[in-house]
Amino acid sequence: MINIVIVEDKLKNAMDLAMQLKELAAERPELDIRVKAICLFYEDYKEKDEKEKAVSRILREDHDYEVKLVSLYDFDDVMDSYMLDQENPTIAIMDFLLESATDRGARGIAARRVNIRYIRSAEKEAQDRIWCYTTSGRDNVEILCELIGQEHVLKADSIRNGRLFLNLENTSFMAALQGEAMLQTG
Repeated sequence: MINIVIVEDKLKNAMDLAMQLKELAAERPELDIRVKAICLFYEDYKEKDEKEKAVSRILREDHDYEVKLVSLYDFDDVMDSYMLDQENPTIAIMDFLLESATDRGARGIAARRVNIRYIRSAEKEAQDRIWCYTTSGRDNVEILCELIGQEHVLKADSIRNGRLFLNLENTSFMAALQGEAMLQTG
């Protein structure tokens, strides 16, 4: 089984992606994938309180994944707990623009964003299992491709009926879902 962790700052987008991945798992059971967790990014304590309330509401519903709040201060540790787990191979899908009300974590410079710093400093085997996406326009897609490589960028396919969909047909992503990246690194 391959676990998937979604890293987002917007709970609705994260839940949309979890639903899309669960639908993919149902359509293609040979992939043997499951959404393990949503890591919901926050930056300050006011924002944390708001997100904790939202998380507590959705946890009352029937979800088979965990929802964990993550900040600038514990981002690397939380991601390492998933990405370096040798017994449970994990793929991460991260929103490029993890934003907050203050956005102190990036200071407007893409390479300084907490998720990009994590990807660039992670061990090679973890880097090979991380994909990013953005819904914030073509320019940011190009920046993201330059920062982490085009093969690790999932394009936002559409937003239909208010729901985010990613194009999951990325060749390297599909290979990882089929376990090929796990075999190369494991």
